[in-house]
Amino acid sequence: FQRVFSQSQIFLLFFAIVFALYIALDGQKSYAKLWPRYSAYVVIMSGVVISFSRSFWLGLVGGLCVGVIVYMIVERKQLYVLRKWGRVLAVFVIGLFFGTVLFWASAQIPLPPTDASDLSALINSRFDTDEPAANARLLLLGPLVQAVAKTWLVGSGFGTTVTYTTTDPRILSQTPGGSGVYTTYAFEWGYLDIWLKIGLIGLIVYGMVLYQIWRVVFIPSRMIQSWMLYAVSIGGIVVSIVHLTTPYLNHPLGIGYILLGLVMTQSYVSRIQSTTTYESQS
Repeated sequence: FQRVFSQSQIFLLFFAIVFALYIALDGQKSYAKLWPRYSAYVVIMSGVVISFSRSFWLGLVGGLCVGVIVYMIVERKQLYVLRKWGRVLAVFVIGLFFGTVLFWASAQIPLPPTDASDLSALINSRFDTDEPAANARLLLLGPLVQAVAKTWLVGSGFGTTVTYTTTDPRILSQTPGGSGVYTTYAFEWGYLDIWLKIGLIGLIVYGMVLYQIWRVVFIPSRMIQSWMLYAVSIGGIVVSIVHLTTPYLNHPLGIGYILLGLVMTQSYVSRIQSTTTYESQS
């Protein structure tokens, strides 16, 4: 069993949200129209599983939980909301199960079957803080926080570097004499990265931009006419959670998603506001 990871898999998280809402909330009951959706959803979830990215898993589960909690608060119809989101979560769990089955099946080709202990070792490594990538993040955290504290308000500018000592075998060979002392301008702690380079002021401004996407979640459901737009908003929350430990909001893929989300949400909110104004005038 091997981990297959690409940064562009971040969009699988968005489509996982889209298909979960599409299947659960679209109201389609025809099996002939549902099975292609389920098939695509299973493939998407298999891609999420095979990434074995802790950040992806955290972002996807966290985004769904935030979506459920906020929707319950805004809607204030607890039983109705629980039934509605119960369908979404059921679809999510079923898709995750069959996505894992598809991942398992694909690892058996070509035969003979792969040793199950390989998969167990891979899974255990993703929850081990001594795993190289996890350990490197933890070792970087202290020096990065110290660097942020020096110019916490306005930042140190793009290209700012931080030097720390790592035990990651992928990096050790690049350090003089294998000392592990490494200087980098790319950091896994996404929000600290932004804070270091453009300061607290820049981080707050970026947060205001993100809120333009998130706020669709806070609009009462009677005004949410599009489950797709709701999925876009939750997707923005997912990317924001992933950014905690894997930088995306300062990466072309994450910025591209934010721009797409801004266009869709702003267009929708403007249309809602113009409709509300017209109705009040009438």
